[in-house]
Amino acid sequence: MKKLFEISSEEKQRILEMHESATKRNYLSEQTAQQKVPLPGQDILTQIGKSFNFTDVLAKWRTQNQGISGNYYWFSKHNTETSGALRSASVLSLYTFQPYGTLYPFFSLSYDSRDKKWGIQKFSLGNPNPQNLAPDVLKEVIINNPTKNDYQPLSIQIDKTLYEQFIKSYVTNNPDSSISRSFKTPKEKLVPTKDTNQAQVDTIKKSPVYLALNTSSTPSTPTTPPAR
Repeated sequence: MKKLFEISSEEKQRILEMHESATKRNYLSEQTAQQKVPLPGQDILTQIGKSFNFTDVLAKWRTQNQGISGNYYWFSKHNTETSGALRSASVLSLYTFQPYGTLYPFFSLSYDSRDKKWGIQKFSLGNPNPQNLAPDVLKEVIINNPTKNDYQPLSIQIDKTLYEQFIKSYVTNNPDSSISRSFKTPKEKLVPTKDTNQAQVDTIKKSPVYLALNTSSTPSTPTTPPAR
């Protein structure tokens, strides 16, 4: 019996190349579709402020679940499960410091991939309180924030190394904030309060980020007496 379906080696190679070419085109098409997330409208960009580099964050938010931009520490989560009439969306939460030291969500943005539209929700940070005591503020920044189990509603654990970089950046960019003033408080003025005990004060004083940012911890350079 004749072999009716025998294929030459040249034909096999041609079919294989066609398959590989189609696969690459499909992969690149899917990759391009993922990258085409537009910037929000000017109304949203204006609210967030110029210190936040949205273009840079969009280049990172699918491979990183958190990062730093300007005065914000951001978290991202994608393809959140929904049901019924609700649609899946990517979520980008922008956290910053409350005056008393808590890391708090200031903006929550959602991107609907089907409509290609951004939505935004803004939260109040409250009014600065001149009575915020440095030990209490530093307890929140140095001890409490990094030890939270997760950041709601995204349930993401904070990267402590990245968070320490954020503290340093925030203090540098906001020298008049209560956070910056607290870090500049000398060691001898860090004493227990009704909300912060001695063990917590000792932890703050030994913290590398406090020692790095506390200007009073830098030894002064001795003055060389003039030659006679």
